Amino acid sequence: MASPHTVYPVHRAFKVQSADKGTHVLEAIQQQLPGVEGVKLNVATRKLTITYDSGAIAFPAILAALAQMNIRPVDSWWFRRKLAWYEYTDRNAAELAHERPKACCNKLPRA
Repeated sequence: MASPHTVYPVHRAFKVQSADKGTHVLEAIQQQLPGVEGVKLNVATRKLTITYDSGAIAFPAILAALAQMNIRPVDSWWFRRKLAWYEYTDRNAAELAHERPKACCNKLPRA
């Protein structure tokens, strides 16, 4: 579950090549990366679910941290498709998180 300070919480789920990593590795990822709220691995299906604030961290940075710990996603056409979508939505969320509010209804924007 996302914490109250998470602005743009997202859940990303994907299969990994090997599910033999211990829970201490997953906890290390959660502690190491700012914005990551939760990491859960289903060993039976090899599905890794990550909850994070997409305004604070992007999915490629999470994949890079996972690769350093030798956790790699299954390389498939479907994952590459999902990766492109995740990058697109994370980029939009990051832009919205750092954007100043627009003027609305003949009101001046706040400074």
